[in-house]
Amino acid sequence: MAALFVFCSTVSAQDEVNVGFFPAWPTPNLVGMIDGTFDRELGVPLNWKLYESSQDMNRAFREGTLDIAIGHEIVPFLQAAGNDLPIVAIGIALSYPEYDNCVLSAKSGITRENVKQLEGQTAYTISGTISHFRMLKMLDFLEVDHSKMELISVGDGTAVSKAVHKGWAALGCAYADPLQRMLKKGQRLMTGQELESIGLKYFDLVTMSRSFLEVNRETARKFMSITDRFNQKYTAHPGPMKSAIAKGSGIRMMVANRLLRQFSFPAASEQKTVQWLGAGGLVENYLKELAAFLALHENLENPMPDYGNYIDAGLLE
Repeated sequence: MAALFVFCSTVSAQDEVNVGFFPAWPTPNLVGMIDGTFDRELGVPLNWKLYESSQDMNRAFREGTLDIAIGHEIVPFLQAAGNDLPIVAIGIALSYPEYDNCVLSAKSGITRENVKQLEGQTAYTISGTISHFRMLKMLDFLEVDHSKMELISVGDGTAVSKAVHKGWAALGCAYADPLQRMLKKGQRLMTGQELESIGLKYFDLVTMSRSFLEVNRETARKFMSITDRFNQKYTAHPGPMKSAIAKGSGIRMMVANRLLRQFSFPAASEQKTVQWLGAGGLVENYLKELAAFLALHENLENPMPDYGNYIDAGLLE
């Protein structure tokens, strides 16, 4: 019976591979979805399924209806690990370090040259979030004593951007559209390159069901190899691929271009190093530290003492 179960699992997984991705989130491997590259080279049809959130992906993994997820966000991944969800991170879907950042209000008169003057000033962010975590890390790096600042916690990024716009905050920290609105009234506290240099990466993951990975490791390896090929092709010559990427993500070229300007797609050879997913590397330690911070602020249950068992860089070639 055990042998029959393993055989049936293999056949079931190979009949069709369920791949989850987000609408309006452009990545180069969507070109392979459109032109059929994945189906041809894997020898099995891929069922590309749209999910509105990483929480929806978590539910699908638990129900056994999802094999691979592209763009799994960091906090939902930590939640999945804490709830013993049978998934593993096997790659970096994309990197976008400036998607979440802090902005110095132009009205404050504070710049990088006199950044110490933030002491005694007011900062706005959403307490106990990645934005809050990154803010403290940035201030520590810049040798600003954040204990001498007043932190105002608000419910969303819109309230943060409003505080910067009105001049209520010398510093505002948020992500996505609120961040872009703040930049019209100020300047970044640190650039994306600076953030990455101090280990503050911001990224989405490629994750897989453990059961799928155990039975179909060669298929999983080929999937990551094809993805890497599209990523490297885009990095070398992005222009010719943008139209197909926009089509695959279901958005207009103008919107796709705006997002893609913030995105980068590290090669597999980079991803498997300690600067990313390598054993004992930056991502593993980053997840551990972030999880402890979120748990301290009661925004994450069951933080793990170690996330090494939830990362497998062995598929990256």
